[in-house]
Amino acid sequence: MSGNIGVGMVPSKTMLGAFIRTRRLKLGLSQPELAKLSSVQQNTISMLEMGSQRSLKPPQSARLAKVLKCTVQDLQDRVPVQPVNCPRTELGTLVYDRRTALNMSFGKFISRVGLRMYHAKRLESDVQVVGYKTLQKLVKVLRLDMSVLGKFLAERSLKDTNSPLGTFIRTRRKGLGLSCHMLARKVGRNRAWMSYIELGVISLAESDSMF
Repeated sequence: MSGNIGVGMVPSKTMLGAFIRTRRLKLGLSQPELAKLSSVQQNTISMLEMGSQRSLKPPQSARLAKVLKCTVQDLQDRVPVQPVNCPRTELGTLVYDRRTALNMSFGKFISRVGLRMYHAKRLESDVQVVGYKTLQKLVKVLRLDMSVLGKFLAERSLKDTNSPLGTFIRTRRKGLGLSCHMLARKVGRNRAWMSYIELGVISLAESDSMF
């Protein structure tokens, strides 16, 4: 181990940085040694300790926690609370209200959903729809049923439908978190067929003669 560890260090500006530094010094590790053992770049560790970097990606948290002999939760609990814009969409309001109800800090939310700070803040402010993978993570992290979040599933070129049957199928499909393509595959059809059914262009009775 290196000598004079901790000499001449810039004071930590965050609880996270101070915690990482304290644990590192207690274990007698220099920044290069911690970087090597955790596979987290020394520059990243330095910025974390100083406070110029204020959050960690989930894999980094896991590796640092192992080397620093602490829990991932110890690190997450010290991630600085970031101001979040007031929700301007139905999805943003739902995510924010549910996270708050679960007493989940913004730092914990970022780590569990696996989003970058910028995208997480947008999710709680102005995002209206999300992709399937993000939707699945939100269902798990926020402990919500897919029927609650399914309507926020992003789909390309989704036209409005006046068909009662099409509306019913689309509502049920999105409530289950299924894209048009995914449902089509499950019933052994192609996406175009499913789109025509939802839009009311064809009926189920006449679909067999057209596809």
